[in-house]
Amino acid sequence: MISVKNENEFIALYDDYFPKIYNFIMRTVSSPEAAEDLTSDTFINELEYIKTKNVEIKNFSAWIYKIATNEVLKYLNSKRKKSTLSMDDEAAKLDKYLVDERSDKTEEFTKYWTVKQALEKLKPEEAVIVEMHFFEDKKYEEMAEILKLKETTIRTRVHRILKKLEKIIALDNRIR
Repeated sequence: MISVKNENEFIALYDDYFPKIYNFIMRTVSSPEAAEDLTSDTFINELEYIKTKNVEIKNFSAWIYKIATNEVLKYLNSKRKKSTLSMDDEAAKLDKYLVDERSDKTEEFTKYWTVKQALEKLKPEEAVIVEMHFFEDKKYEEMAEILKLKETTIRTRVHRILKKLEKIIALDNRIR
């Protein structure tokens, strides 16, 4: 159990979880500015809750991810519009991964772009589940705790979302 009784304990937790929460949010919202704001909001909410409730947290990781997930869902539901990023914007983001100009990264970029476009067509709640499971390596048990769902429900949703992504990608490939 975790109980933040002093500033040093909070700073240690912040230092440990900030990069994890920021990366989770960044991959989900695809905007550095929004990710910074939402990460800050997550830690502010966490600190306010701990100070006002004076409680011990059994699973800090699940708890902080739950707060972050709520912040992301609020943000995504308020935006509800499609991302306006162009292929050029995405190519610029991918440039940092290019090690050698002579190597051909076209196929990698195409796969990246295809998956990114498919994820944007999911409901925000579905995108968060994919993010947690495949990019954050969260186990079904922890995802169930974070999302306040049964583990079997999470397993079923992951399976259905993957099937949905396959259909989206197949349809997009036929259109091209």
